[in-house]
Amino acid sequence: MKEKKHLALRLELFGWVITAVLVLGALFPIYRMLETNYPFWWTNALCIVVFVTFIRYIFLLKHTFLAQGEPLKIVLFFLCIPLAFYLVN
Repeated sequence: MKEKKHLALRLELFGWVITAVLVLGALFPIYRMLETNYPFWWTNALCIVVFVTFIRYIFLLKHTFLAQGEPLKIVLFFLCIPLAFYLVN
């Protein structure tokens, strides 16, 4: 059981590292080309993080810390509703 938790934690950390690399890979060319203040840094980064995280949880949910936590999944589901409205706005 302890080994399974350890592997799930490693998978989660690996997913966040990949997400950070994708955010940097997508936003660094914009940063390099623009010399003025770009007003959409945080919005673009948030959209990329949300997209990659949701895709990761869709396909790898049974291997994450959310696999057994039903109440946590319900809370996260309802937190996604205002997040979706924020991202659409």
